[in-house]
Amino acid sequence: MTEEAVPQRTIPALPADIDGQPVTWRRWEAACSWITHIDLSCEQCAHPGPPMLTFGSIPHPGKDDHALLSYQASRCPACQETRIYRRTPRRYGPPGIYLTEVGYIPPRTLEA
Repeated sequence: MTEEAVPQRTIPALPADIDGQPVTWRRWEAACSWITHIDLSCEQCAHPGPPMLTFGSIPHPGKDDHALLSYQASRCPACQETRIYRRTPRRYGPPGIYLTEVGYIPPRTLEA
């Protein structure tokens, strides 16, 4: 009886710093699948989603024991395509966050 090797995908490493600031990343978690007004499928491989999400913090200037939630990353669980965004709070109008893409890791193919 032989066992077939199961192809594995490596999870891309997120940057330890962005623009010279150290970033501490949380664990990857599945995005909320109950969000129905947004298409959660992957544009590259058509995986139906939801994507994986994580958030990155940077040290708060002048406050050693506080961190600012400043980045988020989204990753397809199938092809591992990853996008990294800077989070900027909205200054006017209703509360919200602007996302600006600051990094991209292309999809990975299956490894034997």
